[in-house]
Amino acid sequence: MIGLIVMAIIVSPYLGKTTYITNEDIINQLETENEGECLIVLDNNVVMVGDEAGGTITDGANTLCEIYLSDGTSWINVGEGTTSSTGQLHYSDVIPTSGTFMFRAICGDCVTNIVNLKVNPIVDDTPPEDEEEIWEVGDIVDSGGGSGFTTGEGFGDIIDLAPGDNPCTLGIRINTEWTSWSDGNYPEVDGECFNPNYQAWQSLYWSFQDSNAQRWSDVMDAPPVKTLSVDICPAYYTVDGTPWQIQMQPAFDDADFPPPGCQVGYSYDYEIYNCECP
Repeated sequence: MIGLIVMAIIVSPYLGKTTYITNEDIINQLETENEGECLIVLDNNVVMVGDEAGGTITDGANTLCEIYLSDGTSWINVGEGTTSSTGQLHYSDVIPTSGTFMFRAICGDCVTNIVNLKVNPIVDDTPPEDEEEIWEVGDIVDSGGGSGFTTGEGFGDIIDLAPGDNPCTLGIRINTEWTSWSDGNYPEVDGECFNPNYQAWQSLYWSFQDSNAQRWSDVMDAPPVKTLSVDICPAYYTVDGTPWQIQMQPAFDDADFPPPGCQVGYSYDYEIYNCECP
């Protein structure tokens, strides 16, 4: 036979409960007295903040029970009720804070066992809003460079830009250098390979083009060591325009290049930065 258990039900307004227990006899019962035959069982031992937590107290029929909660430092009376004719009382409560709490009840002369309820915090898994990026004049948005041996073909460095949402107008700084060194057949003068038969044997033509037009060009003669630098602000970029490009083209006075006994190389670097920002 399946019997129907009838229980008295109490809902405890924990949110508004601010009365702490100061009665030393009650505190002593809750903290030191051994559990009696009365029993308290939680519906769930772990809940989330905002979930309803409940339990059932079992004792004699029609017994008045006081229900207490502790956070480990003090006790609060969170409700009371009378067991049913079958000796059971069900209680429920919503605890608004996370932590581990102890529950115990005093039913007449009987003190129940202690049960622990863990209330886990609700984890906010909402992705944080993207912070608005701050763009300032002078911020470096890209950089690069290269080096190699100088040959008659020269080179062209295509710069792939991805400014994204950058509202600033860009600028570019370019630094170039050309050096030569001896392979042992000719001496080095001031750090450069010197062949007296080829004293004016080379020039390098450097240029930069943005999306609108050629913005800079200059000639580098060597030896001795030569450097060129330029700061172009603003330099214009459009998605549908001509890509940015740094170019170098050698021009030699003699087909026999480099001069016998000399090796020649170049290097360059660039920084793209915010030139003007709204």
